[in-house]
Amino acid sequence: MTLIPLLLGWGIATGLRYFADKTQAHWVANTLSRGSDKPTISVGAGCGQRGAFPSWGDLKCDIEPSGDCFYCDVMDLSEVPDKIYSVALASHVLEHVENPEYALKEIQRIADNVVVLPSWSSPTAYLARSHRHVILGTQSVVNHPYVAWALVGIVGLCIVGARQK
Repeated sequence: MTLIPLLLGWGIATGLRYFADKTQAHWVANTLSRGSDKPTISVGAGCGQRGAFPSWGDLKCDIEPSGDCFYCDVMDLSEVPDKIYSVALASHVLEHVENPEYALKEIQRIADNVVVLPSWSSPTAYLARSHRHVILGTQSVVNHPYVAWALVGIVGLCIVGARQK
């Protein structure tokens, strides 16, 4: 077995997992917002459509706003009143901030319900240079570029070891 089919399979599996996670997060957020007269917000929305997914939420905010988004920094939502939103969706946000625990508390303060995406089981979380943290269950691990390359090296050694048997 060559490395190419293995990497291709991993890429396809990661893409399918991303699609499933995003679909489920939108469904959960929509379900939680039903029956509420409060608006919903997507924090760190990325503004506009991303691939197959349209932006979610009545309001959208991002640190780099464009289109129908307004500026917000999840590390400082002090100007937003408490519990003003029925649901806040934080999709691929917490891994980018300096203090994810504090950012999550800020998001929880402004919304009755919070949906956080993704489930952090993807090895690709370690490879993105903009990820300051990798969230594993309830633990935040500071991400460092050498961690990603160490993982790539370990996987490579496992493949070479398997091929020699």
